[in-house]
Amino acid sequence: MEIICIDDGSTDSTLDILNEYALKDSRIRVYENKENKGVGYTRNYLLSLAKGKYIYFMDSDDYLELDAFEKVL
Repeated sequence: MEIICIDDGSTDSTLDILNEYALKDSRIRVYENKENKGVGYTRNYLLSLAKGKYIYFMDSDDYLELDAFEKVL
């Protein structure tokens, strides 16, 4: 499993928080759009980075159970 996080030009501490998580878990990779590019551009960017067979796009208002991906697979 790889977890790709892209900060889309946020102006708060989002990027710092993502980088803290990446330091704790080697599956997490963090990227940054210096300015807001929007969801379409950012998802296409993510697709160019992803190496996996399956992809799930998670938005800020999504919630998943801890075993959600195990159940899906």
